[in-house]
Amino acid sequence: MKFKSVRTLIATLVGGCILLVVAALVIYSVIANARSQALVESQTKELLESNIEARLTAIASAQTEEIKGKLEHALTLATSLANTNAMLGQEDENGRPLMSMSRRELSMLVRQTVVDNSELLDAFIGWEPNAFGNDALYTGREDQGYGPDGRFMPWWYRTESGAIEVLALGSDMENQERDADGIRRGEYYLCTKETKRSCVVDPHLYDYNGEILLVTSFNAPILVDNEFRGSAGVDLSVEFIQGLLEEANQSLYNGAGEIGLIASQGALAAYTSSPDLLGKNVENVFDSNLQAGIAQAQQGESAQARHGAGHDRTLLALFHR
Repeated sequence: MKFKSVRTLIATLVGGCILLVVAALVIYSVIANARSQALVESQTKELLESNIEARLTAIASAQTEEIKGKLEHALTLATSLANTNAMLGQEDENGRPLMSMSRRELSMLVRQTVVDNSELLDAFIGWEPNAFGNDALYTGREDQGYGPDGRFMPWWYRTESGAIEVLALGSDMENQERDADGIRRGEYYLCTKETKRSCVVDPHLYDYNGEILLVTSFNAPILVDNEFRGSAGVDLSVEFIQGLLEEANQSLYNGAGEIGLIASQGALAAYTSSPDLLGKNVENVFDSNLQAGIAQAQQGESAQARHGAGHDRTLLALFHR
């Protein structure tokens, strides 16, 4: 290409440079806008997740206090029964028993515990053989809460009509057989015997008068000079927890999420997404990502994990003692 003058050459060169600068500016603007948009989206997502976590924490704390109050009351009742039994074997400074009470009177105390606490399904005492006296003197009283050998094991429960009746706990009291979720049939007694500590058995489905209920058992050991003499306990339906969480979930983004409550040993006590899974262990319900997040939360840490089809949902796991 031949230019007719220097002026034309310079104008052409300058025009080309201007075009290159404009192109560079346009490209830079596009890249900068994309980066800015990505940064804004990232910050917005972090802010949204932070707000969601704050709301979930507030809801969890509120629900925890309400649930905790009812559960602690049940455990207090079991502990009180156990301590009363223990006093039969304890002595004062003069060597006299701290308390004198017949087996019948103790059995009536258990019954009254059920009468006075309408939320309870039942209450019981289970002694070790000859824990407080000679069991052989009480044979033939199975209808009064004794084993065939006279062992003291009254279980007072509500009938379908609302009456309160008594049966013996029976051989299942020390049954080591485990169900599909790993809970021993005699867990309520065996746990306190093995640990000498209060035990709360994870929620499990039981048939009460033809109605399937999600039940948790609260149990306390009867100890005399640290010697295990038996166990006392009460059973409580925890169906109310499902209702509390469903209400809370609806108040959070119109129920767009899912809320669950997992007991200490991994049983589902409540789950807004699938109530039919209640009582199941998380190992038999959730995928490995979700289980890992739950395990982390059980260590006292907040946790997040992706789960669901295509990992399109995020778990926010919170742990409360």
